[in-house]
Amino acid sequence: MKKTRKSRSIFDRCKRIFVTFIIGILVVFPYTFKYLNHNKEPYPAIIFPAGASRVETNNDVFEFKTTGVYCNDLKTGKLERQDIASFMYPIPSRYFSGILANGFGLDTSQEVKVEFRKNIFPSFTYSKPPTASLNTENVKQTKNWLKERLSNQGCTEDFFVVRRELNSVNIKSKMISEVEVIDEERYDL
Repeated sequence: MKKTRKSRSIFDRCKRIFVTFIIGILVVFPYTFKYLNHNKEPYPAIIFPAGASRVETNNDVFEFKTTGVYCNDLKTGKLERQDIASFMYPIPSRYFSGILANGFGLDTSQEVKVEFRKNIFPSFTYSKPPTASLNTENVKQTKNWLKERLSNQGCTEDFFVVRRELNSVNIKSKMISEVEVIDEERYDL
């Protein structure tokens, strides 16, 4: 009897180790992948929301990045920042980053650049498979929709600009002290 108990306990230990190993793979692999490249996430994955992020300060100044839509205002003739929620309406603003990543459906190139956050791996470019929905008729409809959105915002309908900005905030004065344009992309309609 003692031999069967021992063999049973060895089997139970192996089963527990196997289950622990499988759970580890299901949790650790997606987390590592997301850590290396914050724009991508394997699906399905068990990754919980990160919550509030830490902000590092340097000499009583902290920095954060924003993305904004700018269009040529009809009244002033200058590029004015637009509210993303009203620009994207009726599409919820939470989809803005995904739509922006796809070039608002106007980018017909199939090249995608993948960059890793921690620079552990080199970045690379690959070609996406052709999409059936990316044809001239759909691009034309998208341009008309974007022109309508610009018109509703009181802007000229020929172009808009998406800017990625680095904002510096002075902690003592609680005011934005500097706005630096990191990247700017113009979309001609």
